[in-house]
Amino acid sequence: MSFITKKGLIIINMLTTIYFLGLYLVWLAQVKFVLIGVFVELLTLPVMVLQAFCVLKSIQVLYRTKFKAGTLLLSTLLAVTCLFFIVFSFIY
Repeated sequence: MSFITKKGLIIINMLTTIYFLGLYLVWLAQVKFVLIGVFVELLTLPVMVLQAFCVLKSIQVLYRTKFKAGTLLLSTLLAVTCLFFIVFSFIY
């Protein structure tokens, strides 16, 4: 029995992607508030780990359903793209 449903995975994938998109927009707008900086430092790595585990679980669910869940496939591709850009932003 799985405690994480397809709908839950879609929501988690979208929320983590929105979080990192918000971080990018804060960086782009050059916002320099201390409270925002604290939340960025506290939440970035845990959210990145959560996103990686959700991507792995989403791939497992997609494999079991033979890639028939269209919305889950779209949110997984979006989360993988976001995770790809985040990991490579640490490198460069």
